[in-house]
Amino acid sequence: MKKLYIAGMAVFAGLSLSLCGCGLFPEEAEIDDTIHIEHYEPVEHNVVRVKRGDLDESVRVTAFYEYTAQKDYYLQYAGDPTQWGSEIHNYVMAGDIVKKGDLLAEAPCDELEKQLAEYQSQLKEANATLSYNKKLLQQAEDTEKESVRNVVKDSEAQVKVLHTRISEVQGKISDYQIHADMDGQVIYLADAYLIGEFSSSDRYITLASLDGVFKGTLEEANSAIEVGNTYQAEVDETQIPVKVESIDMNEEGKTEITFSADKQYTSQKKAIVNIVGDRRNNVCYLPEDAVAIVGGTAYVMVVGEDGFPRAKEVKVSGPVSDNYIIEEGLGEGDEVIDE
Repeated sequence: MKKLYIAGMAVFAGLSLSLCGCGLFPEEAEIDDTIHIEHYEPVEHNVVRVKRGDLDESVRVTAFYEYTAQKDYYLQYAGDPTQWGSEIHNYVMAGDIVKKGDLLAEAPCDELEKQLAEYQSQLKEANATLSYNKKLLQQAEDTEKESVRNVVKDSEAQVKVLHTRISEVQGKISDYQIHADMDGQVIYLADAYLIGEFSSSDRYITLASLDGVFKGTLEEANSAIEVGNTYQAEVDETQIPVKVESIDMNEEGKTEITFSADKQYTSQKKAIVNIVGDRRNNVCYLPEDAVAIVGGTAYVMVVGEDGFPRAKEVKVSGPVSDNYIIEEGLGEGDEVIDE
């Protein structure tokens, strides 16, 4: 099809020329081969000027203490689920510091405690009987020792069974009690007025270890901060050393910094960390956004004499405090496009 189109155009062109040459057209058309260039007005751009001054990358990070470990505790309760607030005994409040082994809360379990008391009483009698039978074995005649020995074995078996039953009941009772299995702080305690009906599947107490770290965030990354660096921080008007343990990017795109400290604190204790960064005095600089780094070379856009933007190569260092330091290529007051 394309070849037919080209051939048809060629025939048409030949006829036109022959007709023109024969004078069949009243006037022969002249071809205007002049190149017409439209004049475009330069577009106005947002510009910034190169500034001169001091740049300091030092920052202050506000960090809060967070526990490194915490544990939820659950409680069994056999009473009326709507009356548990008046029947369960709490021995701590949220915020209390506790020691390993402390009893934190307990629910009534009268039947189990009664059963435990009965088993303990039976065990006392069984131990007395066992002791008595062992004495009989020592005093028995040779013809009686076999019979008495069997009685002693039965007594020992009874004592063993009672120990097992007592352990089982004590295990059940422990479900109705909460003991701290580490030093820490109570950070959650169930509240009957807020929860309503009791459920054993819901956590009753949350205990956090006193070991923790300070965590703070920066809007942007700071090249002066590195893992392992030690800085001074102010906590309760006291200066303490803190160490950078990790630097991560959180879901919001902010830089999250974790600091460790030698002392232990309570949750949400605030620390002001002073990060001493790079400092450059009396330098020319531009905002980071006004400089493009392409293949390791820095460029800025400047307005040419004709009003149109032109790329200009410059030498920069940094960034420091969100600015690039201009080492070569621009001077104080020069304008560059910042869009």
